[in-house]
Amino acid sequence: YHRRPLPRQAEVEEIQKEVSGFIKKVGYNPAAVPFVPISGWHGDNMLQTSSNMSWYKGWAVERKEGKASGTTLLEALDSIIPPARPTDKPLRLPLQDVYKIGGIGTVPRGPCGDWHHQARHGRHLRPQHAHHGGQVRGDAPRVPP
Repeated sequence: YHRRPLPRQAEVEEIQKEVSGFIKKVGYNPAAVPFVPISGWHGDNMLQTSSNMSWYKGWAVERKEGKASGTTLLEALDSIIPPARPTDKPLRLPLQDVYKIGGIGTVPRGPCGDWHHQARHGRHLRPQHAHHGGQVRGDAPRVPP
């Protein structure tokens, strides 16, 4: 097998510069994005700091919530602050399809991930069993959505 050499400092700096420009164009602050040179083949800087990239001194980010720093990809992923969820608002789901069934009503269909929902306005949504691909469908036989 041909093993790709570890990234060199000049390559990483060039990639970081290009990606930072793109990140800024799409509306994000590059100072809030950690850049971590890794080697998936060798495992460098993924879980532990690598001695094979001695030029790499770590990453640091600044954002509204505060500063964070580290040296590995795992630390960078752990530093991500999840977005606030509007739990006081109605549940919103991505829809793949909407069925109009005579005598039953309109039945929405779409994927679901982790969510919690309180029954409101007499409507009930439930996750479909795992062997059905994690679909959410309205509880149409009992209460049309």
